[in-house]
Amino acid sequence: MTGRKNNLLKIAIVGCGSISGQYFGAALTTKGVRIVGATDLHRETALNRVKEFGLAEHIIFDTMDEMLTQAGPDIIFDCTVPAAHCQVTIKALNAGCHVLGEKPMADCMQSARKMVRAAGKAHRTYAVTENYRYNPHTRAVAKLIKNKMIGNLDMLNADYFMAPHFGGFREHIPNPLLVEMAIHTYDMARLISGEDPISVYCHEYNPKDSWYKGGNAAAISIFEMTNGVVFTYRGHWCAEGRSTGWNGQWRAVGDRGTAFYDGCNPPCGEMVIKQGSPAVATRLKPFQMKEARKQTAGHAALIQDFIDCIRQGRQPETNCRDNIKSIAMLHASIRSAQTGKRVKINLGM
Repeated sequence: MTGRKNNLLKIAIVGCGSISGQYFGAALTTKGVRIVGATDLHRETALNRVKEFGLAEHIIFDTMDEMLTQAGPDIIFDCTVPAAHCQVTIKALNAGCHVLGEKPMADCMQSARKMVRAAGKAHRTYAVTENYRYNPHTRAVAKLIKNKMIGNLDMLNADYFMAPHFGGFREHIPNPLLVEMAIHTYDMARLISGEDPISVYCHEYNPKDSWYKGGNAAAISIFEMTNGVVFTYRGHWCAEGRSTGWNGQWRAVGDRGTAFYDGCNPPCGEMVIKQGSPAVATRLKPFQMKEARKQTAGHAALIQDFIDCIRQGRQPETNCRDNIKSIAMLHASIRSAQTGKRVKINLGM
């Protein structure tokens, strides 16, 4: 893996829709990088985004090929729709660029594996934007599980209930909840539990009053994970009232206690200090994790880490070889929902 250590890293952005604003903003506040190109299927979309961030119109290119040839970027930020990720990523890798791409990695496992192989062949870094795992409180939950504050993890539950009215493509694609949101929660589950997926049973449906006309906006998934851990997911994208927030709400059950994370505040819970018996009640001690020191989170934290990795010659934690495990959970969930059967998850290349 190579990267410029002493010079500016040149960044170009493919796809200038709504999510690209996170990438433009982060790039402009990251030292040692410069945006040299932007392209979109609709030039006006790219023009509006460039103007929004006070950049010069000359960095807009009509095609990705022109941008790669004329701007010579070191890094491509892929902000396109999932169906375009494979083509954009492989073209960028073959041009010698590192790539940070939006989730989900690809619209099928065949394309995902093809992208991972392309990154290895090109000797370039390809990582996926799983920004939810960069929340400091989410990382605190993962740390307490790793440190066995509640003993050995047995069950991990995540509830996600929101009612966003996005408009646009999300309301017209198949499996909108799983593809656009559950992928984040699945990735968080891997981070928090420290385990890999083995199988899944998923039931998916579309609520009666759903405004997602292209596919199902609610799902319940049960995952078997390594080391006997069970992870359950309940999600609903038309749930008006009592929102869980974007991070969801989490409960982790171990053999020495329970941890709870509301998605907004530091995790809390109770741990066993003396095991009970038929005649003696178990003694529990409540705990509350400290508020994390103010720090960068979300897209900005992930993008900064990606840039640091390129400079330092190390792999980001969301590199494609790791993230393919999260997208394998997604596509196995879709297949299970379609067949009504438990699906084994193949993590092989």
